[in-house]
Amino acid sequence: MVLMVEFLLIYNYLPTAGHEAVIHYTMSRKGTPQLEIDGYRYTRQKICKTTIRWECLQTKALACKARATTSNTPKGLVQYYNNTHNHPPSMERRKAGELRKLKQQTAERLKLLQPDLSEIHYNV
Repeated sequence: MVLMVEFLLIYNYLPTAGHEAVIHYTMSRKGTPQLEIDGYRYTRQKICKTTIRWECLQTKALACKARATTSNTPKGLVQYYNNTHNHPPSMERRKAGELRKLKQQTAERLKLLQPDLSEIHYNV
């Protein structure tokens, strides 16, 4: 199933206007439904009467803020999509010790984005 989705931001990738996201549903190893959009996987966060809220699979591990909302119908159309990932799409399971490296890389990127207060000089 291919749907048009509005993109906000993707890790190292800004799609062109009119990009068609590849969206499909899968099952986890434990049998829970997962939503996959352009290689990023989401797990169900909350089921409401008319919608289902999804969060990135890396929310707990990497504090990823990406979210999606789909309709609670058999078609499950995407209604909202916040694609602000802080990691690349994960195509396979991580190897031992890889999570620590990803956390360090994320912390280093955040340091680069924040100004170093010791280098700021004030004219008095």
